[in-house]
Amino acid sequence: MGRDPFLDVIRAFAMVAVVANHFLYTLLFRNPTGQFELIMLQESGHPWVTWPFVWELQAFFLPAAALSFGPALRTDGRRFVGRRLWRLLVPVVPLVVGLVVLEASTRAAGMGDCATWTTGLTCATAMPIAPLWFLVVLVPLTALTPWLARHWHGRWRIGLPLAVVAVTVVSDALWIGGGAALPLNEITVWALVWFAGFAYADGTFDRLGTGTWWAVVAGGAAVMVALVVAGPYPPWLGASPRSMMTVLECVVGVSLLMALRSPIAAVRERRAVDWTVRNVGDRIMGVFLWHYLAFAVVISAAGLAGVDLAEHLGWSYVAQRAVIIPLALVLLVGLLRVVAPVDRIPYPADRRRARPTDADRPRDTAAATDTVTGQRDGPGGRR
Repeated sequence: MGRDPFLDVIRAFAMVAVVANHFLYTLLFRNPTGQFELIMLQESGHPWVTWPFVWELQAFFLPAAALSFGPALRTDGRRFVGRRLWRLLVPVVPLVVGLVVLEASTRAAGMGDCATWTTGLTCATAMPIAPLWFLVVLVPLTALTPWLARHWHGRWRIGLPLAVVAVTVVSDALWIGGGAALPLNEITVWALVWFAGFAYADGTFDRLGTGTWWAVVAGGAAVMVALVVAGPYPPWLGASPRSMMTVLECVVGVSLLMALRSPIAAVRERRAVDWTVRNVGDRIMGVFLWHYLAFAVVISAAGLAGVDLAEHLGWSYVAQRAVIIPLALVLLVGLLRVVAPVDRIPYPADRRRARPTDADRPRDTAAATDTVTGQRDGPGGRR
């Protein structure tokens, strides 16, 4: 069995959507006191910009879980976890170096502490650090995958998702009551999409027709709107703390992807889609880690050079992004070439083995592909 065209497409275009969102929605500007501020477009009176991307984060987690399910059942648990965590965390090392250089250089250039952050970082450094929450979720889910996959049967298939929802209900009750939401919920809520990936991999989702998926999309979206109207949930998606709105985002996003599964898979071999899968989907970890840093360098350089960066939508915003975004993309391509050797460092246990045995060879190319890094599950190489 070859690669799954549906998973190929959604993970690649989820990454395209993330890059587009960050490059278009991040507003960096000087406030009246001359200090730099950093906000997102959806938080400045335009919450609607997030709603078309209700599928985005689900298109990361669902393939990651679906492509991990089979290998987690066939492979020794320690080797499975070690190999995947290696591919998740080793590429972060050069990024940390890049963040240190960015912080030092922008502070030396006079950027100062970011007005909208209390971490003591410049706004330039705050940008590429912010999306790393993704690893805070993905690392524990990856580490638990062998255990979760082995228990994905019988009543556990109902109990595990219900337990996630129960944690979210308790967290929301604390938050709405004036207290703090449960920190654990920042991670557990995304387990819903992880379990959806398992259900995709084991064929459970094949039993549901397109009409059912569209009904879930419509019903879930209606409830989301009702929660926003009733409050206290914010009107933009992806807000913190994670809440029942996030649960519904997971349900609606996965259902929307499944409702469109056939047409999505059908476009896999089109030239533009194939190029995106090969150049973005198969390098998804590198693009994820470095795209925001590339953007931060370009827009911060503009601000420090005296450009009056736009803080609202308008012609000035459009004109500036027309220059900033292409420069950031060029820089991103250069950064990916520089760090490519790090991405290809093999897992030590694989490097010590002269050859994989037949028992260790992946039987399913798609299932053996690490969705996050775009690497095969065998020793070393990239596709």
